[in-house]
Amino acid sequence: MKKKILVQLDLTRQLGQLDDVPIGIVQKQLKGSIRAMLGPHIGHIQGIEVGLGGGHIGHPVGGMAIGGNGFGSRRQDDVEFLAGAGLKPSTIKIEGGPRDQPQFQYVPIKGYTAIQVGYMDGRMIELIDLHSGAKVSCSYLNPITPKMQRYYSAGFFLFLILSLFQPSLTAYYPQDFRRPLTSIAFGSCNRETLPQPMWKVILAEKPDLWIWGGDNVYGDSRDEAILRQTYEKQLAKKDYQIFRDSLPIIGIWDDHDYGQNNTGKWFKTKVASQQLLLDFLDEPKESPRRRQQGIYTGYDFGPPGKRVKILLIDNRYHADRPGPDGDLLGKDQWNWLEAELATSRAQLNLIVSGIQIVPEEHPYEKWAYYPKSRTRLLNFIRDKKISGVLLLSGDRHFHEISRIVDGDTPYPIVEITSSGLTHPMLSFSGEPNRYRVGQVFNQKGFGLIKIDWKTPNPEIRLQIRDEENKVRNELKLTLEDLRPSP
Repeated sequence: MKKKILVQLDLTRQLGQLDDVPIGIVQKQLKGSIRAMLGPHIGHIQGIEVGLGGGHIGHPVGGMAIGGNGFGSRRQDDVEFLAGAGLKPSTIKIEGGPRDQPQFQYVPIKGYTAIQVGYMDGRMIELIDLHSGAKVSCSYLNPITPKMQRYYSAGFFLFLILSLFQPSLTAYYPQDFRRPLTSIAFGSCNRETLPQPMWKVILAEKPDLWIWGGDNVYGDSRDEAILRQTYEKQLAKKDYQIFRDSLPIIGIWDDHDYGQNNTGKWFKTKVASQQLLLDFLDEPKESPRRRQQGIYTGYDFGPPGKRVKILLIDNRYHADRPGPDGDLLGKDQWNWLEAELATSRAQLNLIVSGIQIVPEEHPYEKWAYYPKSRTRLLNFIRDKKISGVLLLSGDRHFHEISRIVDGDTPYPIVEITSSGLTHPMLSFSGEPNRYRVGQVFNQKGFGLIKIDWKTPNPEIRLQIRDEENKVRNELKLTLEDLRPSP
């Protein structure tokens, strides 16, 4: 059963000055901790909202940033918010609440499970199932399992407190997280109507991050409702639900999830399509990505010396029609991309594109059909001596590694293409690519970037892995290999 989690965590009596803790960071960290702990035990967690209450311990679920003490309060703005959402309040009695207010208004929302975590006299005082209205024992959340009972009784609350101060990866807000990335998985071309065996395989590899490389679903429609239903089909996949609850996910689109094959800035439904993709990626409603034109964005992970910058390219929203003078990214995206690269302090700069950047000879979509854009990107890397650039792409329904080694680049520019999570090009019989390293792999698979930060000259392994998690192609590099000559 799909579940959404609402959490109220009363910390003011334990941590003292909660105002000294950035609330956004607290909420984000809690979401990651709750998803990681509860996902395997209570089923798919469809979404998490966190309210931080500063009022009476014992109030039901917190306010989701709509006012102070949350749903349990009598605040008029809370009541209006709930009424506007079409939710009907009811009154129940909650044991263990403040003596002066034994009754609270609360809202039973279908499909939600709620956790009220309070701390009094050395124990959690309350867990409430918001759907049924029943109070649950302070030591577990229905449905009870021995493993879950141990989680709660042995220190779930302590775990949440500690999570406020632990580094956590997130797909929501890019910023400098202290924990370095050592394993990044990515892939593309995933049809929601086909079997999806790869999620278990990828999850077994325990990557730190998953990057969608485009064609995440096959909507192919100008009808917003049809495209939304396509995403819903993907989200309903059981193995993907488990995968989605297990690690942070970021990503881009390509044409089939944008809404039409081989289309660009002229696609009329692109504004609605952008919001649907960001919904699919769990992008917060307040994210700048929801207000700009296009889905490009950047993320920095890791401390100085072990930092990875991930730049997600939008090769659809602003793309002209292909041709000698066609532009792929648009003015604003170019300004953003070049500024991100020029000011980057990362050891690795990953550029993720829905279509291939390096290969020039095949007849399918590629940056080479926008020669000015391709030249501009490569020349910028060369002229500004940007180090550590690696390119990631999808689209092709097979997997390959390409490398430019001529004098037009400051060091070998490498691109790893991974495409074919559900339907690779089994009929592939070959095509020219003078930059290709190794062989094309045309079965189901995914891409993996493994980084060993422990050595003085960190090693990077670019891998194509198959349905059995076997390495089918690999290129080993070091950071020194990705640095311009003095």
